[in-house]
Amino acid sequence: YGALDGRGDMQFDSKRNADIQANESANLSIAFPSTYDDPELGRVVEESAPRIERALACADLYGALGGRSRNGWGSFQLVPGEGTQALSGTLPVRDWRQCLDRDWPHAIGRDDKGPLIWQTESDNDWKVLMKTLAILKIGLRTQFRFTGRGNAPNPEARHWLSYPVTNHPVTPWGNNARLPNSLRFKVRRAGDGKLVGAIFHIPHLPPSDFHPNRQVIANVWAQVHGFLDQPAQGLTRISV
Repeated sequence: YGALDGRGDMQFDSKRNADIQANESANLSIAFPSTYDDPELGRVVEESAPRIERALACADLYGALGGRSRNGWGSFQLVPGEGTQALSGTLPVRDWRQCLDRDWPHAIGRDDKGPLIWQTESDNDWKVLMKTLAILKIGLRTQFRFTGRGNAPNPEARHWLSYPVTNHPVTPWGNNARLPNSLRFKVRRAGDGKLVGAIFHIPHLPPSDFHPNRQVIANVWAQVHGFLDQPAQGLTRISV
């Protein structure tokens, strides 16, 4: 949903030089032989088939393409065709605080309320949902107030969401450091045929170059989760 060019540049309507225009479709075929001369190769392929299906199912539910895909741009849907069965697979979910023992995205977080997945109300227009997601993202960021201006000698809570932050660099980190947001956004189709916005958290500790304090990171994201759980945001927790 949303025109996508090679630089991740997006437009609400069509973009003349975009690599993929909004609402375009294409065929994706994945196939492998049913028998192999090498028994070991056959065993590996047989064991890998469920993993491939699981990866495709996760891509359908949470995948997006492009440089701004974390914000929901470039969201796509995988529709089984030519008699292919519906995609299925176990969702990789893990206690979100335990996820902070690694510095790479590996699972969707879970707390005592369930998976950290929120869903907006449905709409027929993906552009409306993109605006809704953008407003939510602004709200969850601006709840963290900066205590100073210009170069900060130490990172503040807002910096741990993503970095860099316009006009608020952290002196030890410099201007070239990059910390992607681990909260992701996606537009996808609901069971009734309408579209919904999905927000999901894939928590992990920032790289060691940022010298992260695990408890500080946990406190920041706990506040974000609380913000998204507020009834005023109009979101519903879902399990997948």
